[in-house]
Amino acid sequence: MKKTILTILLLSVSVITLISCSSNKGNDDLFYDTYKEILIIREQDADTSTANKAVRQLIKDRGYSEQSFKDEFIRLSQEPNAFAKKIDSLRQVVNDMK
Repeated sequence: MKKTILTILLLSVSVITLISCSSNKGNDDLFYDTYKEILIIREQDADTSTANKAVRQLIKDRGYSEQSFKDEFIRLSQEPNAFAKKIDSLRQVVNDMK
């Protein structure tokens, strides 16, 4: 009986962990895609006022508030090496588009 309960508990924790990881992956992809689009906007529009408006609209269109986007930035930057590599990669992609 105890073994069955323990097995069910371990399976439940495993499933929850798996779901949580795939949910974060989707959030990560959305953040990085949005960040890349922000880089493109900044590259294409020299007028910071116009670019800022476009960035705010993009963030809103992607389902973020300015605060939630900042929160995602902070969360992802908790792994500095992976974060820096991804951001550098996005910058390179945008530079290659020129």
